Parts: sequence; C-alpha cells; structure tokens
Amino acid sequence: QGPMSQGSGMMGAEETPCVYVANAGSNSVSVIDTANNKLLDTNSNTAGVQSISVGAVPNALALDAAGRLYVANRGSNTVSVINTGNYSVINTLAVGSQPAALALGAAGRLYVANAGSGTVSVIDTATNTVGANPIPVGPAPTSIAVSPDGKFAYVANGNDSVSVIDTATSAVVGTVAFDSDASGGHAVAVTPAGTVYVTDAADRVVRVLAPPSAAATRVTEIGNVAVTGYPVGAVLSGDGSRALIVTGPDPLQFTGSTRLAVVNTATGAQVGATITLAGKPTAPVLSADGRRATLTVTNAGATQAIVIDLATGTQVTSPLVGLTAGAAGNRSVTTTVDGGSIHVAVIDTGTGNQVGTTVTLTGSLGLTAYSTDGNRVVVTAIDAGSTHVAAINLDTGTLPGVIFTLPGVWDIPLVGQNYTAPLLTADGSRALLSSAVTDPITGTPSTRIAVVNTLTGAQTGTTLTLPGEQFGSRLVSLDGSR
Repeated sequence: QGPMSQGSGMMGAEETPCVYVANAGSNSVSVIDTANNKLLDTNSNTAGVQSISVGAVPNALALDAAGRLYVANRGSNTVSVINTGNYSVINTLAVGSQPAALALGAAGRLYVANAGSGTVSVIDTATNTVGANPIPVGPAPTSIAVSPDGKFAYVANGNDSVSVIDTATSAVVGTVAFDSDASGGHAVAVTPAGTVYVTDAADRVVRVLAPPSAAATRVTEIGNVAVTGYPVGAVLSGDGSRALIVTGPDPLQFTGSTRLAVVNTATGAQVGATITLAGKPTAPVLSADGRRATLTVTNAGATQAIVIDLATGTQVTSPLVGLTAGAAGNRSVTTTVDGGSIHVAVIDTGTGNQVGTTVTLTGSLGLTAYSTDGNRVVVTAIDAGSTHVAAINLDTGTLPGVIFTLPGVWDIPLVGQNYTAPLLTADGSRALLSSAVTDPITGTPSTRIAVVNTLTGAQTGTTLTLPGEQFGSRLVSLDGSR
C-alpha cells in the first residue's frame, strides 16, 4: 500500500512490481514478481530459489519511500532492515519484546508495537537508530497506524483500548477504552480523511473512533449528574449522544436498590428521571442498533430483565424474568438459574416484550454462543455427566427442534488466534461441539467431535473420536463450512 501503510505479513512495492512476504516458519522474506507471479531468487550464489534470511518469526513489514523494507521479528525482538535493490540485510535493530506491528510516520520515523513489553519503539530511519525510551502503552499491543498528517499514532492494545501517541513529543496523550470485555484480536487503520477504524475479533465488529483533529488532550467538565450507589456499569448509545449509568448496592450486601440514569453527553444533563428498582443489577448490554440497553436486577430470588430507551431515558415496558443478558441484533437473551434448571427467554429490545416461550434445560449453564447473522443462539447445560444442547431461533424465541443430549461434558470450541469466536456456521444452522475424554485406566486422552443441526436439534453425522488432546488455534473457513 505504499510508504505510509501499516505493517503486516505481506507488503507490495510501488516502484517495482514485487510483493514481499514474511515467512514466520522459515525466518525469511520471500519476494514475488507480480508481473509473472513467480518467486524471485534473492541470492544467485546459492542453489535454488532463495529468500532473504532475517530474524526469528518475522510477522510484520513496512516499506519506505527509499525502498528499504523493515521486518519485525517477533521471535528475536529485532527489526531487520533490507535494501530491496540487492535484497541484502543492511542492519538489525534491537527493539522491545515481541514486535508485532510496524507503521511509518512523518520525519522518517518508524513506530514498532511491542506486544510482549507493552511499548512502542521509535526508529529514526535516516540513521537506523532506536530511541532510548520506548513509549509505554496498553498491554499486548498488536497493531499501530499513523494519522495522515503524521501528528498521531494509534496503538490497538489487547485489553480493548487504543493508546493515542503525540508523535511530536512521543508521549501518550489519551487512551480510549472502547469495550468492557477487555479481550479480542484488534487491528487499527486510519483513512486519508483521518477516520480511525478498530477491529474487534471477540465481538466481530469494527469500531469508528474520533479523527486526529478531535483527539482530546485534556478533560473539561460540561455537566454533573448525581446517582446514588456503587457504580456497576455504563454504556453509550450507538451515536454517542447518550450514556446509561447503572449503580447498585454495596457489593457485599445481598439487598439494596438499583438506580439507572441516562445522560446527554453533549450537554452533561440528565435525560428523564432516575429509575429506581429493588435488587442488585448486572452490567447493561447495548442493543445492536445502539438505541436501547438491557440489564437484569435480582431481588429476593426473583430476577427482572429491564429494557431502557436511551433517547428518552425511560423504561420501555414492565420487567421480564431473566438473570444475565446478552445482545444479538434487536434481541436480548436472558437466562435464569433456578436450582438445577436453566430458563432461557428472548426479549424484543424494541418493545421490551418477551418473544416466544421460555426454554428450560436441566443442569448448570455451559457456553452460550451466537451465530454470525444473529438469528440463532446455542445454549449448553451440563447435567450429571451429560450435555444438553438447545438451539433457539431469536426471531421467534422458539426451539425449532428438540433439546439434544450428548453423553459426557461438551462445549463449543473457540476459534482463532485469541480463542474468541464460537465455532458456528455463519447462518447458525450448525454448531460444532467437542469433548475431552481421558481413559480412566491408561490415562490416554482423546477428543470427541460432534456437529449439531440447530434447525432440527438433531446430530448431523456421527461422533468422531480423535486421539490426543485439543491444542492450538481452532481455524474455520470464511464461509463457516469447514
């Protein structure tokens, strides 16, 4: 993408028709001639088609206007500098622990995100020297991008935050926490207009942040809303114009009151009146359209699910039964744990009414997973050595098939480098479940795999038994079929 592009495992050259590829397994960089789609031999003195040898586990690249290629070597904590004119390594620079991403900025600076040390190293490409003081950012930074005017560098951290660096002072001037689950794989990019985009693999969303011109360097109070109680959680509406604040009783108390207040973020004034409910709340969950929030309040063994209209600061309708809420499209899913049973209900966040009928499973709650299209939720329950699986249609709030039971303890594996996305097909029609089994006599481990048709509630095919334990990332094809 040219000199200002963010580093990744593949980089195209502007002046020559080449693509450079970082080979993490062989500690090398391959060069592809894009005119004829062939590998170029980078060392004619050695037999065979050779690649450029670099440090251990190369995983990110950046190409500057002078034709120098920078390679982040995650396994050796270095950056290799390559002369693309003769494919020679002209320098190797020591940086922080586990360099994971590169970004070229103004004035010949190269920014290196060090995932292992939670820092950003700054390299002067004119002299190939590394700044003596790395910039501390959030934990496990994996991506970095520079604004078009070169004034700011944005660093995506592993705890669902973005650190904003003033490149003139090499200091962090702000940290944006954009989610509450503090997990997920992230990548950050900046458009020519200055809009900042951040991916979140855990939530399968792309978030839009403020452009560099709007980056805050100080905090100014514009209003003050008093809400009694201990803070439990807060969410912003989709357009950022409203904030819902939730407080509850002392965490050590079993009884008390929940209070909800909606604030106009432009004026700092409260919208509507404070809503007071008896019981202890959970953190609120935002609907997909960003207009409503769902939370639950438990009091004396009874639990209510509450839907709040963020535009008006009012409760949408009377409370419903539930315990924990999860957002999916224009639906919220609430689960109630009652002794040895789990009750699952679907709520229309537009009306606050329950959709369909409550689904009950026997046992303790296992994993809950949503399909990518938001039309299915799969709930598992563990019961006396067996696993019950219910696939609920979120449009109708009903169970299309039957509750399927598998012997043993099963779960829905997580896939990807950060083990975040549940292994469901994109339309939610199939769920893959796995079970770890150890032979009680020999101690030999094995893994069982089963596929459940969520439309009928029946198993698809037969259970596969594979020798050994599950290990490493679970990978899924783009269409979710393999």
